[in-house]
Amino acid sequence: MSELTRYDEETNTRISTARIIPLDSVANCSGLEFCPIPTAEPPNEDVPMKLWRKLDEPLVAGNAYHDLIAVDHVPALFEIIGQVSRRDCYLTTLGNEKFSHSAPEGRTLISCYIESRPTNKSRIQWGRYHRALMKMIEYTGYPSINRKGLFLIDKETLLPRIEVYTSSHIGREIEETPMLDLNGNRSLPRSLEEVPFDQPFRVLFSFCYSPPKATEEGVVYAELEEIMPV
Repeated sequence: MSELTRYDEETNTRISTARIIPLDSVANCSGLEFCPIPTAEPPNEDVPMKLWRKLDEPLVAGNAYHDLIAVDHVPALFEIIGQVSRRDCYLTTLGNEKFSHSAPEGRTLISCYIESRPTNKSRIQWGRYHRALMKMIEYTGYPSINRKGLFLIDKETLLPRIEVYTSSHIGREIEETPMLDLNGNRSLPRSLEEVPFDQPFRVLFSFCYSPPKATEEGVVYAELEEIMPV
């Protein structure tokens, strides 16, 4: 299990550390708990939840005000290896214009499906991913929760396609682009013609869900952190 650590550029203070967990090892991973996604509003039952991992020992990190604080939970980032699907791909600077109304003002919704590579080894691994996704859904306490925003089953391979989402400022500020090239530089295709389909990628995402409400069913979804070639 590895880590993804970010530092404040001005103070060199660690501001976040996430545990990277291969998705197919979820069944063997302890300490996973849902915590409310931090917002400016007080926590309540309607706040979306994100899967975090409880630490054996607290670590010291900084916050937005450069104060040092001890934390006993860190975000859990899940790792998959696959390729970008041609189905409903909005992994471009334009994003998904049809659904960007659901993103905060001035931002655009970026999304795509990640699927198995066309090799036996990858197909076996994606079979394990499917079982892991079902295990993660159990953590919500709502086994019948709407999972259409998380994955779809391919009718030919019977394997999942995992949909990942993020949002960013329209025009794409480079520092928040989720896609990296072979040199670690952040870049995002300007059009579908530039999307590197059929290439292997390592994808990191967090697992989120919005609890059911009286008038709406709950949903689970994968929030994209990074996508990089391997």
